[in-house]
Amino acid sequence: MSLFWSKPRITKSIPETDFRVIRSTFDQRIPDAALPIILSLIHDDNLQLKITPHRSSKSGDFRAAHGKYPARISVNGNLNQYAFLITLIHELAHYHTWRNHRHPKHILTLCKSPQPRPHGKEWKNQFHSLMQPFLNEAVFPNDILPLLRCYLENPKASTGADHLLSRALLKYDPSDQTLCLDELPPNAVFTINGKRRFRKKELVRKRYKCICLGTNRVYLVSPLAPVRMIDDV
Repeated sequence: MSLFWSKPRITKSIPETDFRVIRSTFDQRIPDAALPIILSLIHDDNLQLKITPHRSSKSGDFRAAHGKYPARISVNGNLNQYAFLITLIHELAHYHTWRNHRHPKHILTLCKSPQPRPHGKEWKNQFHSLMQPFLNEAVFPNDILPLLRCYLENPKASTGADHLLSRALLKYDPSDQTLCLDELPPNAVFTINGKRRFRKKELVRKRYKCICLGTNRVYLVSPLAPVRMIDDV
């Protein structure tokens, strides 16, 4: 599915027909109170949004326009509504940063200004600004809101870097048989995505040392990684 966006115009009135279209696209994916604000952002034919299946390596990404292809944002469709909204705005901030600092094709210059870093101050400012209309109790629950405000003071490349915020968001994931790695006892054997088996070892700074039982290779895994404990055979 594809949608299109541009600069936010929060005061813009929302036609009922447009609201129904966006409601059907984002139904159950973001909080209801966020829908009118999201709709006010989506009116740029130079950005494509794609909702993807689960990706273990990332929750979303942004790709700049290239040739005949427009700029693109993708967000994992399996995220809970609060994580989905944060990820969507995170990637939208990348789009605004890229758009504001790219050089128009008709302008030729040998002295181009350096491009912003992927998660540098320009992106941080955009992310912080775009999140402001959503920072209220109508959009986020009380256990997430203060942690999100704190995170936005100096946002990192991933919300996973903020363990308090990540734990709060995880509580709203659908219940299943997965646990956080942090919840497993020492030397427990576990699997990620039902593939390779690992044994949990000691904590090294902020990640657990884990040994792959098939190769004996050592990995450092986030304590918040979703895993399934299995029998030690």
